[in-house]
Amino acid sequence: QDGTNPIENYETIRRELEQYSRELGERPEVIVVTKSELPNAELVRDELLEKTGKEVLLVSAVTGQGLNLLIGRIAELIKQRDQNKPTRPR
Repeated sequence: QDGTNPIENYETIRRELEQYSRELGERPEVIVVTKSELPNAELVRDELLEKTGKEVLLVSAVTGQGLNLLIGRIAELIKQRDQNKPTRPR
């Protein structure tokens, strides 16, 4: 870890997104704890899950853990977005 509080970091990012644009703050999100190979990663994930009530993924660029799951979640969100977009006449 970098010495900062991951929960506070998440809350700060969410607050800044919502202040910048309400629409941006309402978009679906994928919450990810990186560096999952580190000892406290699962604890951070559990704290974020408790705080948000949303799925929190663990990902490691070093080991590759969770990357396929993350890609899958992002693909699902894109598919959902595309299915809900009104089609434009050509």
